[in-house]
Amino acid sequence: MKKALKETLRFLLAIAACMILTTGIKIALDGCWLVLLPLDGKVASVTVAYPSLSPEEKEVSDAEDVQRCVNMLNTLKYDVFKTSTDSAEPLVTYTYHLKDGTDMVVAANNDTVFYRGKQHVLKEKAVFVNVTEGLFFLEEAGQS
Repeated sequence: MKKALKETLRFLLAIAACMILTTGIKIALDGCWLVLLPLDGKVASVTVAYPSLSPEEKEVSDAEDVQRCVNMLNTLKYDVFKTSTDSAEPLVTYTYHLKDGTDMVVAANNDTVFYRGKQHVLKEKAVFVNVTEGLFFLEEAGQS
């Protein structure tokens, strides 16, 4: 009985070690996700601002568009091995208005994401800004 328990624990430990190693490699290669993001169904509306293209903010309250804004947060993977010294201002700012009455702000420029008072170097440069421009500010981008 003791031998079977030891073998089972050894097997579970090996699986846990493999999972941790695989996750570490994945984060090192692809970047780390922002943590403590709103889960599906917790966002009531989103305000999107892109001041260099439009002085007006876009208010998104349609369920499908809100879901699209929440899904866009997945493009903000950052490099855990680099520290941001970016002094440039964010190009786009998303303000997520949660159903509990609180707001969560995520901003980014082409190289950096600003979240919870910290700056992180983006792994995939300019993707978030370009997608925002294409989804919400296409007319304004064509005029400039």
